[in-house]
Amino acid sequence: GRISLAAGCLGSAKGAFNEAWQYAKNRQQAGQPILAYQMIQSYLAEMAADIYLLEAATYKVAEYADTEADTRFEAAVVKLRSTEILCDIVDKALQIHGGYGFCEEYPAARQYCDSRINRIFEGTNEVNRLAGVLTILKKAMVGGLPIQAAGKKIFEESLAPMLQSEPDDLVERLLACLNGARKAFLVVCDIAVEKFKPVLDGGKELQKHQAVLLGLADCMIEIYKMESVLAALAKKRDESGENLTKLVFQESFFLVEALTRKLIAMCSEGDAQRTRMAMVKRFLKFRIENEEELYYKITEHLKRL
Repeated sequence: GRISLAAGCLGSAKGAFNEAWQYAKNRQQAGQPILAYQMIQSYLAEMAADIYLLEAATYKVAEYADTEADTRFEAAVVKLRSTEILCDIVDKALQIHGGYGFCEEYPAARQYCDSRINRIFEGTNEVNRLAGVLTILKKAMVGGLPIQAAGKKIFEESLAPMLQSEPDDLVERLLACLNGARKAFLVVCDIAVEKFKPVLDGGKELQKHQAVLLGLADCMIEIYKMESVLAALAKKRDESGENLTKLVFQESFFLVEALTRKLIAMCSEGDAQRTRMAMVKRFLKFRIENEEELYYKITEHLKRL
């Protein structure tokens, strides 16, 4: 059900984007289409990047469903992100329409209203976030997942010299960034398991720390987003996919960086906190892209379609 809902959101997102794109091309303001304005271009480029991400993530989880026995976590992630992405896209679409977005002859207002329910049924997005991360932490605390062993290995790796050069190939470079984000997340998981293991109690006490749980869930979601678009780009390399992937990565990577630092502060203190902060700083390396240039390249490509 959650995978099907994600697919439905993908179709709705594409419909909202197409309506907004056509309106931006035809609506004249100060003697030119509003598509010529960079702010409108940034909205449309972000919408296109989100659709690229949503399509990649939906196909990825559908492929898992055909081959894996248990896809509950992946289905929950794609459900909650697709419903949130759709809400953001229809919001931007309505904004591009301006006042006309509220008129019945334009679909933006109806799309805006209809999209809201998706974040509630098939399990609210809050429930989906908590369920996934609770499952992982409980397994780790009883030895079902080797998170603490992985954390120890990463700690040892952080003491070794790191290579300063980065790959020239975009996919290889982004994969290195993704692996760094995964390592930073494992550092946080390690200290979270260490902190909350004494209050496992079937998860009842753990659920009182929902700020930590939601932060961990959001970290996993951003990593899943990066994995999805990178897998799609690796299958089909073209300039458009590269630009859309760069835009998704830039947003997700910096969110992971901010979330890991917040979580370390929640789960540790003193020397342990300072050590973990230094570790994630070491792993989270990313070449910042020129977003203004990406917006232009993405919209120029869309104009040629």
